[in-house]
Amino acid sequence: MMWRRRKSVVNFRQQVWFALELVAVTLGFVMLCAFFLFVPPLSYLFEGEESTAWVLDALLRVVFMKWPVVMAALAVWFGIGLLMSHRLSGPLYGLDRTLLSWKKGDRSARVRFRKYDYLLPAKDSLNSFFDRQENLFLEVQAVLESIEKSGAGEANRKSVSDLLAKIKKTENE
Repeated sequence: MMWRRRKSVVNFRQQVWFALELVAVTLGFVMLCAFFLFVPPLSYLFEGEESTAWVLDALLRVVFMKWPVVMAALAVWFGIGLLMSHRLSGPLYGLDRTLLSWKKGDRSARVRFRKYDYLLPAKDSLNSFFDRQENLFLEVQAVLESIEKSGAGEANRKSVSDLLAKIKKTENE
């Protein structure tokens, strides 16, 4: 079963910043293209002065006289940026939740990413790391239990007990 987050905005500040960057890059690209297409001498390379002047006038009329349409387009572009950022912020949110679960002692927590998340390639590496850490913790617990049952030397029991305490201490930090 695919795990799904219930919210589209999981990190408001990060996602809004991403969307604003997307809008700014788009506006910058449009302005750069306009500069190269409509400013002489580069405009002469593209059909001469007459055609570029006509296109520039039409563009200015659209922007200044039809500004609600332009603002609506920017709002749609901002929304697309917000949704695109969800593919990055969502996995980071899920990873943060997994780390918090581990800190609280839930060693069965694993990262779950959706099919199109940007961090999907890191999923297997992260989960194998969590598997190794869980197995290491279980091994240390088993060694401590076997030392306690066999009545082995106090120094061995103490060193393993200290190691286990260090592992558990990281949960509370």
